[in-house]
Amino acid sequence: YQRRVHGAPVNPMDPELHYVFMHNNIFFSYAVDGRGIYKDLGGDKAAHVLAKQDIQGLRLINELNIPEACVIATVIVDYKGRRVVAQAILPGILQGDQEHKHVYGSVDHTKDVRWDEKFHEVFTKIGQQLHLRPHKVRNSDGTIYEMALPADCKGILGADKRLYLLELVRFTPRDPNFKNRKTAVLRPELILTLLRKTKRINEFLKLRAEKLKEDKERKEKEEKEKPAKGENEESDEKKEESTEASESPKDANEPTEEEVTQYVKEVYYNTDLYTDFDLADDSEILEEDSKSIGRACDYLINQIIPQTIKELASLDLTVIDTVSLTRSFHERGINMRYLGKAAQMCKDDSFVRRMFLQEMVARICKHNLRKIMEETLSKREEELPSAIAKYLNAVFGSLSQQNYTEPVKSENTTTEAKPAAGKRKKKGGNKQEPEADTKTKGEESEETQQKSSSSTNKKKDGFIDQLKEHIKESYEYELSEKELDLFSQFSKISLLRALCYKTGLRIRSREYDFSSRQPFSAADICDFQPIVTHIPPKSQHANTQMEEGIQALQVGQLEIAFQHLNEALAMYHQVMGPMNQEVAGCFAHLGNVLFHAGDTEQAFMHHHKALLISRRVLGFDHSLTAHIHQYLGLVCHSMNNNKVALGHFKRSHYLMRLISGFHHPESSVSLTNIGMMLQELGQHHTSVQYLKEALTRSEEMMSSSHPQLLQQIVACGYALSVSLSQLGDFKGAVNYQKKVYETQKALIGNSEITAESEKWLSTLLKAAVEAQKKTLGAPPKPPASLLFPKKSKRLN
Repeated sequence: YQRRVHGAPVNPMDPELHYVFMHNNIFFSYAVDGRGIYKDLGGDKAAHVLAKQDIQGLRLINELNIPEACVIATVIVDYKGRRVVAQAILPGILQGDQEHKHVYGSVDHTKDVRWDEKFHEVFTKIGQQLHLRPHKVRNSDGTIYEMALPADCKGILGADKRLYLLELVRFTPRDPNFKNRKTAVLRPELILTLLRKTKRINEFLKLRAEKLKEDKERKEKEEKEKPAKGENEESDEKKEESTEASESPKDANEPTEEEVTQYVKEVYYNTDLYTDFDLADDSEILEEDSKSIGRACDYLINQIIPQTIKELASLDLTVIDTVSLTRSFHERGINMRYLGKAAQMCKDDSFVRRMFLQEMVARICKHNLRKIMEETLSKREEELPSAIAKYLNAVFGSLSQQNYTEPVKSENTTTEAKPAAGKRKKKGGNKQEPEADTKTKGEESEETQQKSSSSTNKKKDGFIDQLKEHIKESYEYELSEKELDLFSQFSKISLLRALCYKTGLRIRSREYDFSSRQPFSAADICDFQPIVTHIPPKSQHANTQMEEGIQALQVGQLEIAFQHLNEALAMYHQVMGPMNQEVAGCFAHLGNVLFHAGDTEQAFMHHHKALLISRRVLGFDHSLTAHIHQYLGLVCHSMNNNKVALGHFKRSHYLMRLISGFHHPESSVSLTNIGMMLQELGQHHTSVQYLKEALTRSEEMMSSSHPQLLQQIVACGYALSVSLSQLGDFKGAVNYQKKVYETQKALIGNSEITAESEKWLSTLLKAAVEAQKKTLGAPPKPPASLLFPKKSKRLN
């Protein structure tokens, strides 16, 4: 890294990982605990995590848009196992000793706290908008200060007299479910969700209270307007009213004044709770703060996570890779450390549980590989490819070849069997050796192979045990005996892709023989790409318009959806330009709107633009690219261009298999679409193979009552009955169509669709019984609605 920044470090006498560089008025430093200020939080590991949390704090401050609060532009770059923090220079930081400029917050995460009235006013504005409760902190000398933000958030007065905020690592409360991790905090999206829920409850209760008040006033007015009656009648009426009032039970939905007051009260959180700071608030206040945080965690575990699992299982939320899974979790306020708890809530052998398991394994492998790269870089950088290849072989290598004992080499490995080449070499090289000597060498070779095999087995078992221990420690999830066979749960290629994506590793594009013990060599390690984390420009209004457009599209309001998505597209163009993920998503959803509206030509153009942008910005193998290929196939099929549609469906299936393997319902959906396109082109033999494969995989992944499986049974069964009837297999066609008819009747009962299905079944029965030799007439063309996906989904 020192050679890449083209300059010497500012502190050359310190250790290498503590170097600080300055280039183009930008500070570069490693995310390590150079001065020991994070010793109580976890040292270098804590510094690595807190650097990412600082970016989250910067994003929150930027969204508040408070002119008095200034922050330092920060970017994080992960490269070759090391995390580099690039920051703009704080004005005045290079002008001698600036210790007196630190006027607010903790000094280097100690109990020495400073306070300034001017900073406190600005910090109070920030805390109110972030719903952070002002709390009292006792200084090391016994002085008590009221802090509006976390005590370790620094306030520095720059040379330009502006108020700068640093160390923005804890703008949300600590997570009490993971008290052993001092850097674990709740996500801001969770707090925002709770605030929105509280606001909706308050609005409902306020309307309810206003309605009760109006009803009470109306009754009083009616009583006054009643004509005067005799004293006896009035007394009798009063007695009856009092009796009815005493006997009539109170409405359960009617809130009391105490309930209204309780719900209207806004919730504020104490971010210094569960920390080492000496809090000076009353015990009752601290207990209430603890209850507020506990309610947030309970809502996360009991409501948000089960609801997310339900959406994933029903395919209302489409997630097929590590990127979309992380994004979906974070949007709902779920930290990725809850993957273990989420996996425990899933049913056994469900594709959602397998997806969670793959993500946990990929993250553990990422941390292990980062540690290996960091240790290798500190010794000899030229050995880095060999070290990485060795670790990849430990993860993805197979124990099936018991005679492979060669070490990792830098030469290019191919998919050809090397033991076979070795046998050919022996054949010509040992012509003059005695037979007895050859036998002795063979026995020695077998002993060597057995020893190597046992040592490799021990290494493999050691890797599995280590992985099991790390998953239990990081995610509180115990791998079962069945799950210890990792690659029976998910594919190797999808895990390899996720690992490369998380570490920036680039490997050679070739067919890897995962059945060998060493599928990777040092020559397969091509390069490393830096993974950059920063705060991209964001338009809140554009995001709102896009969300409303997607919701309108899902309920069939095409005109409203088109207006919202068009407006969001124009805003994204102005704010971020044409080449970004949001613009690609807008074009894709607009294409869906136009497709449902019947304008297939415009739908094709919009999807084509979305595909071009997605390929260039996100890559050829991104999940959004795969979905756009699927939508383009649907559009081309509706335009009677089945050959082009088949190409898009095949490309989508290839990407789905690469991203998620065969253990995801989206892969079976793409197989179904390929089979139907082949049927349209008259290739019935191949069509039957694809359709049977799609149906088999769907039955393996989903329960018998899953709506997606029932749709697959109807779509694949009908298509199979058509193709098999054209091939002369009337018995198989009758079996599949009978299953289709029974499924449709159970779902929708007697209807026009069921009648057509019954008619086609009777036709097949008649042909199978009476004239199997005759060729059936042209089968009815399957409607486009049988192709998947039937409705627009959110693209992550």
